[in-house]
Amino acid sequence: MPAPPGGPPKPTNGLAIAALVLGIIAVLCFGLGALAGIAAIVLGALGMKKAAETGSGKGMAIAGLVLGIIGVLLWIAVIVAIIVADDDESSSDLTAGTADSSDYELTTPPDACKIDRFGFVTFAGTIENTAGRGMNFVITGEIRSSDTKDLLAESTKFVEVAEDDTEPWELTTLVDPPEDITCKVTGVDNFFN
Repeated sequence: MPAPPGGPPKPTNGLAIAALVLGIIAVLCFGLGALAGIAAIVLGALGMKKAAETGSGKGMAIAGLVLGIIGVLLWIAVIVAIIVADDDESSSDLTAGTADSSDYELTTPPDACKIDRFGFVTFAGTIENTAGRGMNFVITGEIRSSDTKDLLAESTKFVEVAEDDTEPWELTTLVDPPEDITCKVTGVDNFFN
């Protein structure tokens, strides 16, 4: 029996075909992109090795490999975009920094700043939450010399205030040696509200 025209048929390269199919799936289906892309990359590399041995399927193996890489990169880009969008959205709700003055009302009575004979300073007042939701505040105050106006100490206090509620706050520190002082709130910050 004579040989078929054109010589014997070339063997098929199943690895190259699988790499191409998975590479197409990786690019078209974002949900399966990473898994299909990784499989396409592996099968594409194996398909190229088999193509070197058998002489068939090299183009399909390269296409599958390239499409697999593109699919994985697209999947990574989508995940990064989702994370960035989520961070942008949540950062508006969870912020640290200077509190919006419309979210609180701070009260310090006339006798709010006291120092005892040992230099122990107490500076106290109340903070009302006017934000319409539970809030956490960090109140910062400074103690200065009445005479020289030199900064003697700074103190901070974390205060959690329920919606439409008022909570007391108190800053304490030690001034050595005891002297006449003035107290002042220098900042009210959000604490991841």
